[in-house]
Amino acid sequence: MEEIEQLSIAILEDNDADHLVLQKMLTENGFHLDRIHRVRALADFEYRQESFVLCDLNLEDSKGIETLRAVIDQVPAQGTSVIAFTGEDD
Repeated sequence: MEEIEQLSIAILEDNDADHLVLQKMLTENGFHLDRIHRVRALADFEYRQESFVLCDLNLEDSKGIETLRAVIDQVPAQGTSVIAFTGEDD
């Protein structure tokens, strides 16, 4: 469990309710709250050696696959997992 607590996560999510759901899910599964940070807009994302980047594909300032491409362009080829998600209506 200590290994999970040390992992850092960036959540790119502009919706407050969705962010809280993700944060709750992560902390309930052993991730440490202090190691989870939120980015509300793609323009504000700056890779900080996270272990995981959870990426909402429908951020207000970017849409779909272009969001994912912009994030992947900042993340090294090895060492970080980028997990893309979208709302169920999309």
